[in-house]
Amino acid sequence: MAVKLKLGINLGFAINKYAEPEVWSRIVAEEMGVKTVQFVADLLNVFLPDEIVKEQVERINRSTERHGLDITSTFTSAFTRVNHFMHPDAAVRKVWLDWFKRFAKVSRELGAVTTGSHFGILTFADYDDQARREFIIGEALRNWQELSWYCKDLGMTHLLFEPMSIPP
Repeated sequence: MAVKLKLGINLGFAINKYAEPEVWSRIVAEEMGVKTVQFVADLLNVFLPDEIVKEQVERINRSTERHGLDITSTFTSAFTRVNHFMHPDAAVRKVWLDWFKRFAKVSRELGAVTTGSHFGILTFADYDDQARREFIIGEALRNWQELSWYCKDLGMTHLLFEPMSIPP
């Protein structure tokens, strides 16, 4: 039985040095010869104002179309690798849930059928207190579940998370 594999690249390499979609899309398509990409949140943080996000999405879509690239998935990256759904403050966890929903919406506008991040990061204080640790993990699970329903409603096929920074 033959296995068909598709080579893709995570755009984390482009953060800071190749922030312009016209530049990273050309590098990926022409210099690397890759057509499938995983877009990262640090190239377009949805905390930015709506008009900037809209303009950047249009610019990214023009550039990827020009170079025949397919954004199949999105993921958080270096700058967006924070507590998210495991932040000790409930209000901050809510902000991150809203952020992920907005990122998922933008991901679909870019053509992605999946998005994701790491599961969350516990503070030492929350990790060291068993009751608090269980509570925060439960909060993270509820937020991931709500996000999964939201992504399904957007037409995404699945939601990914990296199981890092959680107890064994």
